[in-house]
Amino acid sequence: MEYIKSHFAAGIVLFNPDYSFVNRTIAHLSNQVDLIILVDNSADSHADELVELDTSRVIYRPNLKNLGIASALNSIVEIAHDYNKDWVLTLDQDSDVVDDYLSSLFSSVPESSNIGIVGCRFFDSNTGQIYGSSGYSEWCITSGSVLRYEAWKSIGGFRTWLFIDRVDNVFCFDLQENGWSTYISDGAYLKHSLGYTTTRSFFGHSFVCMNYSSFRRFYIYRNDYFYHHLINDFSGFSFYKKLFYDLIVIMLFEEDKVHKIVAIFNGVRDGRRQVSRRLK
Repeated sequence: MEYIKSHFAAGIVLFNPDYSFVNRTIAHLSNQVDLIILVDNSADSHADELVELDTSRVIYRPNLKNLGIASALNSIVEIAHDYNKDWVLTLDQDSDVVDDYLSSLFSSVPESSNIGIVGCRFFDSNTGQIYGSSGYSEWCITSGSVLRYEAWKSIGGFRTWLFIDRVDNVFCFDLQENGWSTYISDGAYLKHSLGYTTTRSFFGHSFVCMNYSSFRRFYIYRNDYFYHHLINDFSGFSFYKKLFYDLIVIMLFEEDKVHKIVAIFNGVRDGRRQVSRRLK
């Protein structure tokens, strides 16, 4: 599939980020797209910290409160469309892109009018582990992916009530339900951080600690419960196996144990409510 710079915009979702890192990302993107959109979910505006802010090519929109990743992504795509962009690269604030990222990404994507989103393989900056297999896929992470405006519009965008976590899975599911496909390119890799991962040992066994906050734990389990029901893949075993593992890891190694455990069970409870409300 051909990469034409004038057809592309890039957007970054921000929430109390390292603005020096964001400035470096803007510099890497400046020769790859005509428009860069920053949607900031932080409580305050930080326009003065974005030293590379060229208002003719970089749009900064402070929400002044946390509206969630899904809402911010929708804002990015809407703004891109206002500037007549057909494709939008979406990035998290800690994702690291190189100068030729987009041309490399599209170098191995087949010509197809029904590809709704192009994702990449990525490796976790914390562990060095590589994720993703190239080719047509059920889903891809939103960070580092490029979505087609027409596809986004046809499904009504990202589901904002999800707020954070499983936003990408549900979006790709909605695309496929409406005749679009997800394709993961092997032409480019993305450096991306999954939580604040550490590895701990207990009686000779290694455990991976994600160290997510109680806030994130709630949305992870609420949306995970909903997603598995959405795709009719809820045997229960894999979900509760993950639940049991996370509870053990939190109790043994992580801080703020009580709040995290309460958040998990509240998330499962609300996930059940969302299934009843939205799928029945």
